[in-house]
Amino acid sequence: MLTRSGKEKSMQEKNAGGTPAAPIKLDVSVRVIEPVKNLMGFASVKFNDCFVVENLKIVQGSKGLFLGMPSQPDGKGGYRDMAYPVTKEFRE
Repeated sequence: MLTRSGKEKSMQEKNAGGTPAAPIKLDVSVRVIEPVKNLMGFASVKFNDCFVVENLKIVQGSKGLFLGMPSQPDGKGGYRDMAYPVTKEFRE
């Protein structure tokens, strides 16, 4: 299971009723490319064999690597994320 350091226990403690959350099965694939500016590659993640997020961008930022969410032009000169967390707890 992939988790951010120290987050797994606190997420389980926040679950309603104090019951630990069921583990999430993650299938992660990474495609490394020859760097193009700060773009290092692409990734996709499948959650519990039922939800997939594809075309995550692996980007080298000033503070290290990060994942950029898949996005498309919004028609106003910006971009709109195509997949995103719905709740504050999920964003943490």
